[in-house]
Amino acid sequence: MKKEQLLAIFMDTKPQLKSNYGLYGYPPMWLIGEANGYKLYARPARVMVKDGLYRYVEVDGVAYQHHNGEKWVGQGFSTSFEDFEKCGASFCQ
Repeated sequence: MKKEQLLAIFMDTKPQLKSNYGLYGYPPMWLIGEANGYKLYARPARVMVKDGLYRYVEVDGVAYQHHNGEKWVGQGFSTSFEDFEKCGASFCQ
């Protein structure tokens, strides 16, 4: 899924759930896709990505997590829009 498609979802639809991360104030999450009984929810986020051997930089990206219809599954992840585009269709795990 391309960055523009994700941003359109975030801007043009209402969030469906709240994240389970209280540290960040339970931010809203948007439904991005479904497969094998799981739903993938995401939200826009600032994320750290590696830039060289020892350097990290903060970029615009996506925080995402799976949901089984009743509860959050596993832990949440975050990545750049570019990396999400590479693996988003396969649920980035």
